[in-house]
Amino acid sequence: MADITRLGEIAMPKLSDNMAPEDRRSINNYLMQLRDQMIYMMQNPDEIPYVRRRLDMATVLVPELQSVLQAIFQCADSGQPLNLTTLQQLLDDKAFQQIALAMAQNHDAPLQHQDIDMYLDRLESARPLDEKVRQMDDSQFSDFFANMGKKKGAKAEEPEE
Repeated sequence: MADITRLGEIAMPKLSDNMAPEDRRSINNYLMQLRDQMIYMMQNPDEIPYVRRRLDMATVLVPELQSVLQAIFQCADSGQPLNLTTLQQLLDDKAFQQIALAMAQNHDAPLQHQDIDMYLDRLESARPLDEKVRQMDDSQFSDFFANMGKKKGAKAEEPEE
């Protein structure tokens, strides 16, 4: 059985402290939507082909989430059971922590097909402004969105005193 005893210590990727609150919310919403899609496929394995057809992996900018999606697709292709035990064997610790946390957070909230359609529609219409975004590490990615917020007139968070 998968070890989930330290789930409380896992967090979303660290975002820049200089990031505007609305940019921080947008990135967190994006990450949550990707996680929800993974959970939906785990809860509804017969829907994997549907999500797979619609999901453009180029829109998945977080390597750990890409790994989880690829492992889910690998399980579906090979006929392996789709559960945390199988995924733990296919993923490194960081990627496994992402799916384990998502499963723990959504254990009592089954996702609906309409939710996934909405998320997939959003991802289809959300394209990076520049192909360079795909090559950025977490810090560069966060700074890129912080700079976008500044260009839109968002005020930087005031340091706490």
